Amino acid sequence: RPLSTKEKKERAKIIVHIQENIVQLQPPVEKLEAHHFTYDYAYNSLNPNVFDQAKVYEDLGSKILDHAFNGYNACLFAYGQTGAGKTYSMMGVANDVEWRGVTPRLCIDLFERIKSFPRKEGQELTFKVETSFMEIYNEKVKCLLNPRLDNLRVRENP
Repeated sequence: RPLSTKEKKERAKIIVHIQENIVQLQPPVEKLEAHHFTYDYAYNSLNPNVFDQAKVYEDLGSKILDHAFNGYNACLFAYGQTGAGKTYSMMGVANDVEWRGVTPRLCIDLFERIKSFPRKEGQELTFKVETSFMEIYNEKVKCLLNPRLDNLRVRENP
């Protein structure tokens, strides 16, 4: 995610550097050694020349829809520490088509695919879409679609 206003005001140092799919963490103290991590995908949101929300959706979200349309249950899960950019990646910037996150792009694409799904003449198809949108923080589950539902129970369903 881009630096927040607070981080800019405090002149925060950028300690995360991304090259292709390798993330380097460079501690602000020069004596400490940098750490490198390799991922399937890594995105540098600080450089708009190499990052855009459409690329994140193309790499991750569209594949989830492909699996769903092949009959599998689908789940998109964002994990990371506070301030890491999960909400930014998932939701993006409100009312900005270019910086729309994975979730709104996935919803738009989902209903476009349903609308254009091939049908034989006279064939009626029914699609069932169910979704939940939740946050797990400090071991408490909160429904983000209905914020009054907080501290939900997690249970297994065989």
